[in-house]
Amino acid sequence: MKLLYIGTVSESREFERIVKESKIKPSVAPQTFETAFLNGVRANGVADAECFTFPMIASFPGSKLLFWLKKKQTLECGFPTTWIPTVNLPILKMLFQGFSSKKMLKAWLKKQENPEDVCIVLYSIYEPIAKNIIRLRKKYHFKTVAFVPDLPEHMYATKRGLQGIAAQFYYRAVKKIQSEFDGYIYLTEEMKNRISSVKPYIVVEGLADESLFAAPTKASGSESENPPIVMYAGALSKRYGIAELIEAFRQTNLDAQLHIYGFGDFTPELEKIAREDARVCYKGRVSREEILEREREAALLVNVRNPKDEFTAYSFPSKTIEYMASGTPLLTSRLPGIPQEYFEYCYSISGNDVAEIKSALETIMGNSEEVRREMGRRARAYIQNNKTAIKQAERALDFIEHIGD
Repeated sequence: MKLLYIGTVSESREFERIVKESKIKPSVAPQTFETAFLNGVRANGVADAECFTFPMIASFPGSKLLFWLKKKQTLECGFPTTWIPTVNLPILKMLFQGFSSKKMLKAWLKKQENPEDVCIVLYSIYEPIAKNIIRLRKKYHFKTVAFVPDLPEHMYATKRGLQGIAAQFYYRAVKKIQSEFDGYIYLTEEMKNRISSVKPYIVVEGLADESLFAAPTKASGSESENPPIVMYAGALSKRYGIAELIEAFRQTNLDAQLHIYGFGDFTPELEKIAREDARVCYKGRVSREEILEREREAALLVNVRNPKDEFTAYSFPSKTIEYMASGTPLLTSRLPGIPQEYFEYCYSISGNDVAEIKSALETIMGNSEEVRREMGRRARAYIQNNKTAIKQAERALDFIEHIGD
């Protein structure tokens, strides 16, 4: 079966350049996830695959790029990808991506000897492209699969004013077609009840690429020379519990430091706190390679959110697998989107209440270094044995192959 993958992924050095040059930084999580997934697809022996890219670049002037043509790249996995041409301005961006993707899809399908032996996988139900896939399927009879990393209604829920009105119009358009794919790859079980309760699906909550298992330059969680480090890396958003984490840590008397990496709406307040409290260190945005190294060196990794927030049932924190693969122990909230099996390999709390986080930090850091490192080793082994990109891609490919059987 010939595979056409349409997503936001681009060549890694190009992505780093985009991040560096953009005022509004794109999320790293989709780039990391998609790169790992495609690496896994290739490792499973799939050589005959191509990709189209609609990159996650902020509209001008949030990015320096005003437009782009059919830029061709080779991804790390070896698959070729072509950027879908567009004018990078609000509204026009979506119109051009819809028009350009239709032309590209038609041309690509006409070149296939047997279009019925094709599967088009779309990462995220992006309406300007999704509608073209659904319409062209009626003529060419190929399989369609939607990779659903977030519910469409949640992706634009924070928009306000005119942007909020536009987001509602956009979601209504998505809702008309979101159940029209032949199969779905969800991040959580609950997603099926909001997208399509009757179509075939599998859950691929996350995956680990090989870079996560690189040997650390020194022992994970080593505290022989410096105060132990509690670490958070990710979006610095109030909705993700970052304020509660910082307040809880500041209330402890731990001889430790809290290191925070990332960027978001809480950044200005965090910078102020870091100036006032020497135990709280804001490290900004750094390369993925440095993040992975710092995660391996930390004493404890933390990701606490409020499980009462509706979106937590429909999302799997992408950092969970990355943290667990590091060999450093993880403290996480027991979110409904995280399968229960994960909690056997990490420290967990019921929510993100400040008092509960404080108590957990004091209890965990009160354990010996060896006890904590053993938890980290168990977590790493669990991920390496069950959640690698190769294993998860194998499941996805088997699912795709048998849709319609």
